[in-house]
Amino acid sequence: MRSYVLELNSMNGDRMKAILRILALIFFASCISPGGAGGIIYNNYTGPYQALADASGSKIGQASVSCFLGLTCVGNAGIAEAARNGGIIRIATVDYRYTSILAIVFTRTTTIVTGE
Repeated sequence: MRSYVLELNSMNGDRMKAILRILALIFFASCISPGGAGGIIYNNYTGPYQALADASGSKIGQASVSCFLGLTCVGNAGIAEAARNGGIIRIATVDYRYTSILAIVFTRTTTIVTGE
């Protein structure tokens, strides 16, 4: 009887280790940020999406989506939303800004559009 209890406890320990490994993998996979750059503790950088040839713009529009604890995300970070927010009819460039704190505690992706 005693060996059966030890074996059962050993199985539960192995199961717990497997669950912890999976959770760690999910956590570190969530640290992969747009553009591939970034750290686990804090990120705040801007990168390019696209630029149209011979285009320039004096207006800037932004739109964001924010995520909390990797569980829920709210907002609209679409290009059309950013253009609307900046009163832009003709788009010249599209960039993004990525901000995160402790990988999944808080993240925000902002689309930045310039144009006329």
